[in-house]
Amino acid sequence: MNKNCLMCSSYQKLYSALKSLENFNNNQEFCDMVSSLDTFFSELRNITFVLQKNIAHTEYNDIYSILCEQFLKNDTKMTWFVDKRNETTKENSFNLTKQVIVDVYEYGIANTILEDTYTFDNWENAKMLEQEIKSKLKNKLKVPEWYLSVKFIFKENQQEINIMDRIKYGINKFCDFLMEFENHIKNNFSCKHCNYLKGKIKEIFLLIIAEFDLNVKDFEYHSETNSLVYQGFIDILGIDKLKSIPFLDMDVRLPINNDNLLFYQSKSMIDNFKNFINLHSIMYMMQKKHLIPIFLIFYNDNTISMKHCLAQSKSTYYRK
Repeated sequence: MNKNCLMCSSYQKLYSALKSLENFNNNQEFCDMVSSLDTFFSELRNITFVLQKNIAHTEYNDIYSILCEQFLKNDTKMTWFVDKRNETTKENSFNLTKQVIVDVYEYGIANTILEDTYTFDNWENAKMLEQEIKSKLKNKLKVPEWYLSVKFIFKENQQEINIMDRIKYGINKFCDFLMEFENHIKNNFSCKHCNYLKGKIKEIFLLIIAEFDLNVKDFEYHSETNSLVYQGFIDILGIDKLKSIPFLDMDVRLPINNDNLLFYQSKSMIDNFKNFINLHSIMYMMQKKHLIPIFLIFYNDNTISMKHCLAQSKSTYYRK
């Protein structure tokens, strides 16, 4: 680590915080998940502590204070992170609850058939979840297959806050803060170690986001065999997820104009669609009749985004 660099330690703390989230995703034991969250809150808040120490007695204290107010302090969602760090380091471990919601799709409409909340005290009961789902579906209208999704929501003490959404929000805020601070000291800033850490942060953050999305799992229930079949990692993968961290510097939308080969010489929405079909027909043949389904979303400002969908089951399409 570059001892003369003002930013190295902060990026290292951000990376450490993300590593603890990786551990959270990889663990099934309730105590291990709580331990990972405790570490996450501590390391995330240490980002500013080490930066403060490194810029002490420099000309950057004023801009640091301004950016702290802008990104971290004047935001009620961000004060939650301060509170959680203080609580988990001085009082109690994080009070984690896990909510499970099972939705069955009947004629394309989602109907909740099961909803349970688990804590450390009843976590063993979660092993019975599959049997509960089978029991409820076995007694429903006799059809060959049922399509369903199981959603896991992590909360704090059964409060309404989805902590995974709040955590993604907080990470983005800290990234914005660090990048903005780095921009203000750019003339005096050049560190290979920081660039290496930012690359590692991008990599692990994308994996964590993918794991967060796995908190919704799609299944099929087969009545004849009374079996519940998991359909694997299937979801919409959009470029917007890559934009969740500012280091990537990627735009979510593409312009619809003559500079875009996909819509070259298009004069209407119908032309846009025809061009899209023609291009994908060629790709379909080039890829030996394999093609990923894509949702196109058109915006009023003449831009478009694409969501790639790898769906093995109708459950995924119904959910989306």
